[in-house]
Amino acid sequence: MSASSTPSKGPPADVPVSELWAALTSIPRPWQVVDFPRVDPITKEPLGQVAIWVLTQEEQIAASAEADQVAKRVLKDPQRAGEANLGYENIYNNESTVQVLYRACRDIKDVSRPAFPSASMLRKQLSIDEISVLAVLYMQVQASIGPIVSSMTVDEEELWIGRLAQAGNIYPIAALSLREQERLLVSLACRLASSLMVTSSPGSAPSDGGTNEAPKPESDLVIEAKALDDEDFVASGS
Repeated sequence: MSASSTPSKGPPADVPVSELWAALTSIPRPWQVVDFPRVDPITKEPLGQVAIWVLTQEEQIAASAEADQVAKRVLKDPQRAGEANLGYENIYNNESTVQVLYRACRDIKDVSRPAFPSASMLRKQLSIDEISVLAVLYMQVQASIGPIVSSMTVDEEELWIGRLAQAGNIYPIAALSLREQERLLVSLACRLASSLMVTSSPGSAPSDGGTNEAPKPESDLVIEAKALDDEDFVASGS
């Protein structure tokens, strides 16, 4: 086969690029600047800042592959099928964090450049706590600029319910984290249960607003909804 007949790895030349792809490639990659988690011993101010962006799927795969190679080099012992190797697992998980941060942390003056010379230098120079803090910051940036909604206010919940009703399908749900999907489902179920209780109640309320009936016990759905709210309240440290 001649060189001129070698199939191209790109899209056919006569096929126009989709509007979606054109938009994706024209918008700058989002990132956020955070303080580096080490302070100057004299001024007590952060030593500097780094920009953080969320990895692409290709970068995540590369980080995982490199972490696997590092773990195997450290152990000098291949992982055997069916054998529990806690050393490999722990080294791989720690190195995976290093590889992700090396690719995610960028120079604030030029985000096309990594903030650290290499993953190896990052691993050697940063403490365990500093790497842990950067990992948390990465997840916070991911939650902030990513498409997955990880928390909602009551007003935002109302907007989501309206969006679902307007769309007539469940596709918008894909943008919610599993936790928020559960909260939204419980909220909708509580509303439906309350509506059914109102419509099925016999008679009308007394004109003076008084009643001799004992208050109805809260449904399991309402209790579950309150439990979710309480968990979030505790998790927030309030």
